[in-house]
This record gives sequence, structure tokens and C-alpha cells, in this order.
Amino acid sequence: MLCFCVHSNFRCICRTDYWGLDCNQDACPKNCNGRGTCLAKTATLPNRCECLPDYSGPDCGQYAAANSTQPPAPTATPASLSMIITSSGLTQQQVLSQYDAGYTCSNNCSGHGYCVKEIGAQGSIRGRCECARGFAGHDCSGECTLYCNGRGKCTGADPLSVQCECEEGYKGVGCIETYCARNCSAPNGVCITEGTTYPYCQCSKRAVGTSEFTGPACAIDPNCNGAGVFKFGKCICDPGAGGVNCDQKVTCTDNCNGRGKCRGSQPSDETKAIGTCECDDGWTGPTCSQPRCPKDCSNRGVCTTSSQALVCSCYPGWMGTSCDTQVKCPNNCTAAHRGTCIPKGDNTNDGFCKCSEGWSGPACADIGCEANCNNHGTCIEGKCAFCEDGYSGRNCEIACPEKCNGRGTCLGGVCKCQPGYAGMSCAEASVCPGNGTEAGECGSKAQPSRGVCDKPKGQCFCSPGFAGEACEKEDTCGLGCGPYGSCRNGRCYCDPGWQGPRCESQSACENNCNNRGLCANGRCFCNTGFNGTSCEQFATDNTCPKNCSGNGVCQYGRCHCLDGHSGNDCGTFSGNPRDVVTSPCSLA
Repeated sequence: MLCFCVHSNFRCICRTDYWGLDCNQDACPKNCNGRGTCLAKTATLPNRCECLPDYSGPDCGQYAAANSTQPPAPTATPASLSMIITSSGLTQQQVLSQYDAGYTCSNNCSGHGYCVKEIGAQGSIRGRCECARGFAGHDCSGECTLYCNGRGKCTGADPLSVQCECEEGYKGVGCIETYCARNCSAPNGVCITEGTTYPYCQCSKRAVGTSEFTGPACAIDPNCNGAGVFKFGKCICDPGAGGVNCDQKVTCTDNCNGRGKCRGSQPSDETKAIGTCECDDGWTGPTCSQPRCPKDCSNRGVCTTSSQALVCSCYPGWMGTSCDTQVKCPNNCTAAHRGTCIPKGDNTNDGFCKCSEGWSGPACADIGCEANCNNHGTCIEGKCAFCEDGYSGRNCEIACPEKCNGRGTCLGGVCKCQPGYAGMSCAEASVCPGNGTEAGECGSKAQPSRGVCDKPKGQCFCSPGFAGEACEKEDTCGLGCGPYGSCRNGRCYCDPGWQGPRCESQSACENNCNNRGLCANGRCFCNTGFNGTSCEQFATDNTCPKNCSGNGVCQYGRCHCLDGHSGNDCGTFSGNPRDVVTSPCSLA
């Protein structure tokens, strides 16, 4: 079954993979991804997607600039671009200016609309369906009868409630019926009722030699009062004029600050036209007082602030002050996302390919390492595995100062020097305190020698009995602290479990901490679940029933009963001794 019929309004509700008033049309692939509309099948052609400019493919899923996955903007202006194509009156140009590839819409707008970005409360961003004419609903799944015959707008929140909101002069299901609106704006026209199913207005000429009045109510003067041009069945008013016939003067606040044109609204009835600012490129706001990036970066970049001015930071593959120029790279860097097209910066739109890892060549068409590891490394399976001394980085592109003079390893542009060398380029021999003195570095020339120099660190390691930065002081630790301690500033610091002036004897803890903890410097550090000076006590809490009735130990909410007692609160004398739990390992 392709659909089910709702008898209350005699409407078919289609399965998700079909559409049409009688559900006889197949859905298009992926519902055209919200980037096109699904055309009805014909005698020779199946259902297919008609994609927005810059998009192609059977599901409109391929963007023309293959080296960029960023939001689109049209590069061409076909004649159809100026036509009204959506139920709310947006043109293709306006749809594209609001489109963002990073946001999706419910059911991809069912193949009957375009997914545009909408900013909600508190700056939240989401996708919103802009439905094609004849469709409505949050996902454009509702289809109006005869698509409202091009004489109205399809409205409604879901397939069950959609209906045509007819324009003036039309009514009925699908806006198929005509009527004489406003009495044909007599004397601009007369109402014809004889010889026709539905009455209609027959418009007359304004004067001999002039054009006829037009519109369903004969209210539109094609001459537009000399303040506009007649196009697409209506007057397009000049700046400063408004109304259906451009016969009303309009003004704008602050005269748009001289940065835009004051355009008048064109209400279909006789209400007063309102002037609004149509801002010049680079300005926005109700009075064109707020700066913005040129052409909004053509939707191919991000508007950022630089030196208190707004500039476009273009997405990869685009350039220009408004990001409206596509960078030309060899084969679009092989058009398979193998690289990024970068402008050369020579005031042309020529670019070069910065290849992704594993690809190389002018067009990133070759399997290999980028720039052949800059001739400073070895390429293995598309990666620079080994860089020469003095170079590092993914493509061996980072050079260290003086190549570390052959005395170190280059890591991220920084030299890690070999023992005995120091400095940014490992050019200096590292020295320790005492260098140049009679005793020498770390007192190495004294008898007996007082210490040795750690060249990479430039620090002294003093022999037993000596201390100080250059091992110049006698160490009061005397003969040292043995194998279980270290001498610092004339004092022995013993390892855990050892004590004495020279850490020569083991520390003793009471009862050896009952094997429930670690003995260090004569003190017990108890394991979890035990406490006391010798870890002789269970760690207790008061979370058990009746606090174990005084006949057991409470741990983690559970009673561990003493011999002869049982029950969850140890309140039952069983006369049957139980083993006393002595190890936390047995606590389940």
C-alpha cells in the first residue's frame, strides 16, 4: 500500500518513499539532500532532482568546487534565478545566501524544498525548510491541490492541514476559481459573468495608446506612474516610491545614511507603503549604519575583524575581498580531497596544491610524500619516516638552527644536544659550575675529585662527602648515607623502612603493622579498611543496621559478625562460631 486515505478531507497520506496527490510519484534519491527539488516523472523521464546552482549529482550531493566542502553560493545567474520559487517568496539567490552545508533539515525537506540556516532563541542555529511552491509543512511533505495553480500559497504545518491561501481574484480548491475582486477597480475594468464558468475581470486601457490595466482586480497600472518598471506582472518601483502602482512617495530613517536606497513596499490593497533601506554592499542594519563584509563573503568565508575593519577570511579554494573568486589549481588538486588549493599570493587567482598526507605531485595525483619530504628525508608508504639530522616535521620541512651542528637531534625545530654540548644550535660546549677555577668543574681537578659534570644539564653530581653547586663544600654526611638514603645539604634522607644517621638500620613498626599496611620510618601507613597505630582496627562506619548490635564490624554498609553471632545486624546468637574476617580481601 502506497498511502492511506484520510476521509475527513479526502486526502492521501503517502509513504515516505512516494509523493503526489495520489502517491504515484517515486521519491528522489536522498530527497535531493535539501539542495534541490524532486521533479515529477514524465513519459520519458523518471523522477529526478533539479539541483540548486553549484550542486549536481543524482541527489544534489556534489558541490561544484570539489576542493571545498563549505557552504555554496552561485557562480552563474541563469534566467530562472530571478523567479520566485518558494512558498514564502524567496528567490534562488536568497535561498543560496541562507544555505549552510553544516545544518540539516527534517527528512531533507522531502525533496520539495531547500534547507536554509535559521538562528533561533539565544543564538541557537538550526536548519529550516523553505518549501517549493505548492508544498508546505515543517518538512515540506504536505502537497496542495494543483500546487495552488500558481495563484496562491500552500500553507499548513503537516500533510493533513495544508491548504491553498489564494491570491486576490482567486478562490476554491487549488485556487482554480476566479472572481471579480474589488469590482475590477472600476473604471479600470469590468466584471465578465456571461459565457464563463467563473466571473473574471476584463481590464481596460488607461487612455488611448496606453497599456491595459492588469492584475486580478485591474488595479495595476503597467506605466507604474512613471516611477518604476513593469516586470513579472507587477511594478518594480524606483527608490523613493512605493505602492502597487509606485504612486506613493516613501522616506527612510536618516535617508539610509547615504549608504543605500530607500525602497517602498507594495501592498496589494490601498494601505500606505512603507520605506525600507536596501543597503549598499558593505553595510547593513535598518538605516545602513552597521558595516559588514563585502557580499557577506559570498557565503564562502567568515567575516572577521582586522585592524578595526571587517574583512573576509575565505574558505580553502576561494579568494578576493568578498571570496567570490575561485582559486585555480591543477585538476582541483585531483578533485578527491587529496589536497587543498592555496592562492599563490601574486595578485592572480592561480594557486598551488597543498597535498594531504599520502599524496604528492602538482595536482596531488601521485601516491607519495608531500614535496618528496623536501629532499631532507625518506618516504615510506606515503609518509616521511626518517628526516635528516637537523630537520623534523611531517614532511621534514622544519629546520633546526645550523642543523644542530651535527651535535644533536632536531625535534620540532628545537635541537636536543648530545652530552657535552649546549645552546640553540648545540654549538657551545656545556660547562658546569667551577669551570675555569683551580679546582675545575665540580672540583674534578681537586684531590680527591669532588664530583663529575652532567654536560647536557650543566649540573654537578658530587662525590660522597662533598656538597654545593660546584661540590665546593665538605658534606657533613661524612661517609654518605649508604644504599638506603641520599644526602642533601649535609643531612641523610632515608628510604621508607630505614632509619639512623646514615640510614643504616631498618625501621621497626609495632607488630609489623599486623601485615595490614606499609612501615615507613617507624610509622604504619594502613591499607584501605584498617586503622590504628599498628593497623590493628577495622575501619568502621555507622551505615549498618543497628550498628551491627555491637557484635560485629560495619564496613561499607555490611556487618561482619563476631564468632557466635549472625544476621544482617549480628543480632542473632547462633551458638555456631563463624570465622572472623581479618582481611579486606575477603570483604564481598
